[in-house]
Amino acid sequence: MPPAYVHADVVDPFAPSGGKTANVWVLDSTPPTMLKVDVHSTDHETLLLTLQLDEPGTLWCAATQPGAGPATYCHEDDVQDSDSTAGQCYFETIIKGGPGDSASFKADVHEAYRDVFIAVNRIWERDEVGSAALDHETMYQLFCFAEDDWHIQAPAALALSPNFVAPVMPNKVTFSDVLAFKDDIGNFTTLDDSPPSFTQLEIQDPTAFNTNIVVTFALNEIGTTYCRAARTDSGETSDDFSINRVTTAMWSAVYGGSGTATIDITNLENVNPALTNRDDEVAPIYEATQYNVYCWAQDDAQDSYGVARPQFMTHAYFGADVSSKTSPQGGTTNAVWIVDSTPPTMILTRVEAIDHVTIQLTLSLNEPGTLWCAASEPSLPTVAGGCAATELQDNSSLPCFYEDFIKGSVGHSTAFTSDVHFAYENVQIDVNRLWYKDESGGESLAHETGYNMFCFAEDDWHIEAPTAAVTSINFGAPG
Repeated sequence: MPPAYVHADVVDPFAPSGGKTANVWVLDSTPPTMLKVDVHSTDHETLLLTLQLDEPGTLWCAATQPGAGPATYCHEDDVQDSDSTAGQCYFETIIKGGPGDSASFKADVHEAYRDVFIAVNRIWERDEVGSAALDHETMYQLFCFAEDDWHIQAPAALALSPNFVAPVMPNKVTFSDVLAFKDDIGNFTTLDDSPPSFTQLEIQDPTAFNTNIVVTFALNEIGTTYCRAARTDSGETSDDFSINRVTTAMWSAVYGGSGTATIDITNLENVNPALTNRDDEVAPIYEATQYNVYCWAQDDAQDSYGVARPQFMTHAYFGADVSSKTSPQGGTTNAVWIVDSTPPTMILTRVEAIDHVTIQLTLSLNEPGTLWCAASEPSLPTVAGGCAATELQDNSSLPCFYEDFIKGSVGHSTAFTSDVHFAYENVQIDVNRLWYKDESGGESLAHETGYNMFCFAEDDWHIEAPTAAVTSINFGAPG
């Protein structure tokens, strides 16, 4: 054959015009290879895959529930390659999903080894007629499927040989490829995008001890709670407290997910002023004082790489009143009483006889309360049946019990008392009668006679606490 004929185009295979057949496609008979670059959760309902193919094609991915078991959705172990009937979790069908159910997640790959992104945020129902958003903090197994563009690429060439026959189907990955890639991806969990909330927030009121506030709490998930106390009479409210101010008080405890945890507040701030460069509020917790207690929490959520990604209570939530200790509506407990467990201190200013039958005592207390005083002869009484100073004792079942003796009897005109409305305010008590030992009566003091004076005091704690303008939801009146 002459060279000109050899180099001429065939044109018609059945009546060749020459010997050259140009633009012959070499068959693509291998499926694409799927390559994982990254997989992570971006929020509470989205799993994002970064993938590649070794040739142009299309990628699809879908979420299934891990393991096996009957459910509305396909489980990992339900996916199979033998039965393509609807509802049987046939691998290609379930991975390609249902566009009409917003459950088809795919990416076109226009260039080999170029990253593409697929965001999976719904799961298709196994009956192929519906879908649902992924649940937060839930583990899913991801499946992916790929096919190349051979059946598109070949017919779309700028020039084709006269022998060209268009391929009908793309090359698709096998079920074995899908399973291997599934194992390479592994299980992934959607993120926690919700802040924690209290399921219990309780403070004994009045407190058990006069130097501290014990906060008992539980959260709806694992997390850390911070609390800060402020005197109710300071005028501060939750609007004055930034979250940072609560956390820098350094009173905190970790909730492990079950039972309850406690925070024991013994000072306004749990800091050493010598180690800080700010104005610390270091003051003890004072008894017989009301405090507002502000509590805030964060969870221990992490991202898909194990890096901390905590969710925080909002300022509005932590500043809202608890309302119910077993179903808290917020993190603020107002007006918690610190128990008054110490007796008042009696302070004697003066004692003198003001006439032939009356001894006047001028006294004060270090807190509001009530004072009583009584006279007793220093030795065995000359008055029949009276208590001598040496006979007073602390057994309430025997005569001359000190409290009964000093408080006297209103009916026998032997109760000499005064209310003390303010700390360190002087009051006068005039004592002019003796009470009989058998409590049957009494008589006037004798003129020009020496007496021992006894006084007794109690505070107004049992009156002050219940009559406060505001009390907390935990308050129980002291007995």
